[in-house]
Amino acid sequence: MSSKELAGLDDFIRKRYNNVIETNKSIDDIVLDYFFPNLNVGFLICTKTKLLDGKQLLDLTEKAASSGTKLIIIWEDQWYSKPKVLQSRILSIFGVTKRIHGRKTKVCKLDKPTLLSFLDENHLQVPLNGKYKYGLTLEGELIAVMSFSRGRQIPRDGVPFQSYEMVRYCNKLGCTVVGGMSKLLKHFVKEVNPDDVMSYADRDWSDGNAYEQLGFELEDVLPPIYFWVDPESNTRYYPHLLPVSIPNEGDEERLMAQHGYYKVWNTGSMKYLLLLKSI
Repeated sequence: MSSKELAGLDDFIRKRYNNVIETNKSIDDIVLDYFFPNLNVGFLICTKTKLLDGKQLLDLTEKAASSGTKLIIIWEDQWYSKPKVLQSRILSIFGVTKRIHGRKTKVCKLDKPTLLSFLDENHLQVPLNGKYKYGLTLEGELIAVMSFSRGRQIPRDGVPFQSYEMVRYCNKLGCTVVGGMSKLLKHFVKEVNPDDVMSYADRDWSDGNAYEQLGFELEDVLPPIYFWVDPESNTRYYPHLLPVSIPNEGDEERLMAQHGYYKVWNTGSMKYLLLLKSI
């Protein structure tokens, strides 16, 4: 399957990006399906018949970055399972987004169904609940959400810290809430008074800059992980959340292949930490 056969992707890109587009562009031996020279961004299409493992993807991503190019992996399963979310991400890269200033919004608390429904509609990854759930509204419309875990005690240089994870943040499709991430984080810090907040940035899409602007520091870079994809529904599953029972260790690959599932990888994540109490 070529990129142009990925059900409307080529048509979508060409109708919404009005600058130079190069296809099958070679950069340092990386053949990009699409390259946007004005943005220094390249798209690499991965389908179930054209798969790369985590190491290959990470090597390509880092090689592209060394040449000044941001590499974005467009996955077949995500294009079909969450087309609107993926299209919104692509449009944001193109600069096609409705910018809303966070100061015009109001912070509200959310219940679990509202949070999970918003994440399911607007986030590429699996919706996850949190102990603390907040949103930003504009004229009564929910336009951004952020969730945090329960606190747990973490020793840092022998000092106990009450640590919380920022689990999810996302904007409504087609929107960018300028300062929204900062506004919700500050609200949580004021209400809960954590000693620190940690979070993970997905390297498939993020360079971590948004976290660093909020005062987070890079603590660790985590390796790529894999998911299993149901080819019928294009649903991704974490290995520990499989719908298929794996009776014995080591049987996972064989059993998943028998059920027709195939494996996809991400490029890993970056762990960020915001210290709010002195050590």
